[in-house]
Amino acid sequence: MRIVMALFSCLLLAACAPRYVQDYDLFPPASAAGKQCVTECTVMKESCEKTCYQDALRCERANNYDPYWSGGYGYGHRRSEWDRRFGTAFPSGTSFCPTDGCTQSCRAQQLQCHESCGGTIAPREPRCVANCP
Repeated sequence: MRIVMALFSCLLLAACAPRYVQDYDLFPPASAAGKQCVTECTVMKESCEKTCYQDALRCERANNYDPYWSGGYGYGHRRSEWDRRFGTAFPSGTSFCPTDGCTQSCRAQQLQCHESCGGTIAPREPRCVANCP
């Protein structure tokens, strides 16, 4: 029982830790061809994000997303296989089909593309986005 409580405490503390994101300033290359290449990187990033969000939406539909079912936690809850099997629900806004990684993975691809086009990248100071001190 002590082990379970210790694990629960660790998970609780980890959930309350501040969350930071890293932003970047992108500087285009000097050449016209490099600038065109960088523009294509931006288009590629937007396409990547759109595809990622569409995949998450398909996942939600496959998991029986129901915006009108509250499950006792308020309006607009995603019903999951867990909900259907056990009759319980996770708090509103959670999902088995998260989109958190969409922006990060697509941004990483854009940064790599930007550099390969001859552009430069300058990291900004990380900023807190959740549970900030």
